[in-house]
Amino acid sequence: MSSSGIFSEIKKHPLILLLVLLVHIAVIVLLSINLSSSDNPPMPVAQKHNIINAQVIDAGKFDEREKQKKRAIEKARQDKLKAEKLKQEKLKKKQQEQARLKKAKQEKARQKKAAAEKKRQLELANKEKQRKLVAQRAAEKKAAEKKAREAAAKKERERVKKEQARVEKQRKEE
Repeated sequence: MSSSGIFSEIKKHPLILLLVLLVHIAVIVLLSINLSSSDNPPMPVAQKHNIINAQVIDAGKFDEREKQKKRAIEKARQDKLKAEKLKQEKLKKKQQEQARLKKAKQEKARQKKAAAEKKRQLELANKEKQRKLVAQRAAEKKAAEKKAREAAAKKERERVKKEQARVEKQRKEE
């Protein structure tokens, strides 16, 4: 019964039968074309392989090397810090030395100025002493001259008195 049912369906729809046959023929043609080509599929171009020289290492040694690297980096950093600190200390010492030299120079200039002022005061004092001495000598000389004039005037008066006394004596005698 199934065969009579299929034929009856085919008689009713002949276009579907034709369509199914065409699809099967197309699939067969495509398969035959695909299988007939004997070309191998293209292979990708061979790439140059990098050879890795791998070595088996002990994890402890690896860790130790990493620790050494870290220690070396830390030591370099600390050395750099020490160098910077030393540089700053040298700069500070240099500034202190310059300040000390400047202060010493100022003190020396002040002492020199004080010495010059003292010398000037001494010179002024010496000049004042000499002026007083000259004035005193001049006063003494004036006093001596006055005394001499007074003495000369006294002598003259005495001489005049003697002369008058002599003249009077002569008048009396005459």
